[in-house]
Amino acid sequence: MSDDPQMMIDLGDVDLTPIHRQVPPGPPEWVRWFSQMDAQLAKFATETIPALPQPIWSDEAIERVAEVFDGLFPDIETVDDPANAEIVDQFIRWLGECYTHYSDETWWYSTYGPALYDPDEPNKDGPTTVRFWLLYAAEYGFAYIRDHFRPQEEADGVDDEYRRREQARIQAAAAAFRRFHNAPDGLSGHAGWDAWIAPHHQARQVQAFLDHIGWPALPPEPWDDADPDVARIGGLLTDWFPNRKAMVAADNADRADQVVCFLGECLLRYAGARWFDRRQYEDMFVTYMGEKKILSLYDGFEPAVVAWRSGDHPDEMPFYTYAAGELLPRAVKNFADMTRFVQGLAKTSTRIE
Repeated sequence: MSDDPQMMIDLGDVDLTPIHRQVPPGPPEWVRWFSQMDAQLAKFATETIPALPQPIWSDEAIERVAEVFDGLFPDIETVDDPANAEIVDQFIRWLGECYTHYSDETWWYSTYGPALYDPDEPNKDGPTTVRFWLLYAAEYGFAYIRDHFRPQEEADGVDDEYRRREQARIQAAAAAFRRFHNAPDGLSGHAGWDAWIAPHHQARQVQAFLDHIGWPALPPEPWDDADPDVARIGGLLTDWFPNRKAMVAADNADRADQVVCFLGECLLRYAGARWFDRRQYEDMFVTYMGEKKILSLYDGFEPAVVAWRSGDHPDEMPFYTYAAGELLPRAVKNFADMTRFVQGLAKTSTRIE
């Protein structure tokens, strides 16, 4: 072993960021982008998120980013906002750099944007565009992508714990559903909810929306997603609600309520669903893609629908639940997709008696 003092420095467990990076092949603009990696990551760790723990892919650093993420990206629109291009670029670099330290993948050029890929993995579908992760986190919450950045053995433990939590959640949801199903008909004692769920309110709001779209009544069966009216209704919704802020704006509250009542009536009629107040039956509500994407549309109550799944599912949730605050943005984003969702639920659900 060399007795050169410089060669005898004890580095301990320090995880060093490589200084010299091999630029993955690609066009000149990709080479320029990649050459700015270290400078942009340094800015990310000192200015965008001051005093970010080192190394920047450590658990401590990832948890610090998770704490501030929703403040930086409260919704998916903020990722696409040109004013945020600099911070978006930094986050793409940081997400990719983290993943390279927890996987065998490396940076890769893609026509869709900076990507990750393991060329030695023959069954790999293709490069993963990192921007998609940022979009998912902005829409559904950072927890949605958190498990990408764990050692495999730790991820396996997380999976085991997740399965245990899921089983406990299924049991709690089933108990809450029995309580809901066995509740006596009539007023619940929650004035706001009782007024909203009243048949005359529902009928008035559904008819108001039908008048806007020029339908005399709901059709007896779900309409086809290729129907010309689907594009027309989608256009109306995007005019009413150009972004998520417009969906929760006070001067749009009645329009939002009309759409919610219309969508709910479709699910009640075609899928045999029932309305319930999530605030009164919290354990019964199942969040499939994160709480972040659910808008808060009402004060004091939160409309949601429950639809019973067809068939026997002993190890899975026996019913579906969807909050008004996730149905509205889904319909606005793509009314054709919402139409297919209604069709699908009608085929896979059975009426709750």
